[in-house]
Amino acid sequence: MKKLLLILLVVAFIPFNSFCQRDYELMFNDYSINFYDVCNKADEYFKENDKNIRGSGWKKYQRWRNANEYKYYPDGNRKNIDPYFTVNSYKDFISNNFSPVNLLNGWKELGPVIVDSCNGGYNPGLGRVVCFYVDPANEDNICLGSRSGGFWKTNNGGNTWDNSTDFLFASGVNTIDASPTNSDSILINVQDASNGISHGIYRSIDAGDTWNVTNFNPTNLGLGGLGSYFYISRIAYHPTIPNLIFIRTSNGLYRSDDNLQSWNLIPTTISKFEFHPNNPNIMYAYSGNSFYISNDAGSSFNLQSTMPVAPSFISLSSDCSNCIYLLSSYDGMWKSLDQGVNFTFMDSCIIPSYANWKGGFAVNDIDTSNIIYGGTEI
Repeated sequence: MKKLLLILLVVAFIPFNSFCQRDYELMFNDYSINFYDVCNKADEYFKENDKNIRGSGWKKYQRWRNANEYKYYPDGNRKNIDPYFTVNSYKDFISNNFSPVNLLNGWKELGPVIVDSCNGGYNPGLGRVVCFYVDPANEDNICLGSRSGGFWKTNNGGNTWDNSTDFLFASGVNTIDASPTNSDSILINVQDASNGISHGIYRSIDAGDTWNVTNFNPTNLGLGGLGSYFYISRIAYHPTIPNLIFIRTSNGLYRSDDNLQSWNLIPTTISKFEFHPNNPNIMYAYSGNSFYISNDAGSSFNLQSTMPVAPSFISLSSDCSNCIYLLSSYDGMWKSLDQGVNFTFMDSCIIPSYANWKGGFAVNDIDTSNIIYGGTEI
């Protein structure tokens, strides 16, 4: 009887404990609640709960507080925050002071210029490249996106590089894609380097030399910019259908069939998606261990199966057009021969934590026996 009572008490305690943490975390994004009221709620929670336990939420709370307090100090009011407050302040500063070009005068690069060792940390100090694009018509034309260094491009296979986003009001670029019919038309997500909040999608029509904000921006969305928590994790043109673009965000997956003049939010919850290598109407997606298929070029998604694990990566290959390869951080690689109806376990491997959240997985497009997996430290 005592054992049963103890089990009931533990079960009853867990939801309550979790609810308290979720309670203040939900308040993060409710801008009708004063900033300092959220902090007080979180502080009360951690008086009663151990903040040193892994996954306690303490680090998340402290990062959120550090990234936001200066925006609302001293009264903590989060209502009616202008998402373009920072860029407007920057423009006012420049107009009343000096050209931003003068900021470069008197500075000389000291390095480091090469990383030749890794001591166990994910960041050895040279910056982080988080995305890239290679022009399919000319492999010497390459674009890179950096977590805090913006957009870079080369026209000579990487011998020299040029940056064209230094004087945008945010310095992070985490996703890049170009039109399948015009590689000079490039889209990037411009984000805050410290917390990843999006300031909108920008387009270049001259291969990355100059940029203009698209309609997909904080003003039209009511999301992103200062005072918001809105992330864009991927921009992807459909490989064969012109003007069809998909944007994976913290709010869900958006689909635009008119080159970002307008868009629709797809109701299905999606973590990652890929295009069928040969059939333009088929797309695959997953969230958790739910696997979805679209047969109408991403207009809708239907549940195809429940996967045995929640994957970290997905890859497809023209060499096996109906095959789907998944890599899971829990056990290894899984493969489907029937478009995700069934999955078979293929191989076990150890997935380092850094590789799991900042890594890549690719099956060769012409020979599925060649597979590459990499991460920050491997």
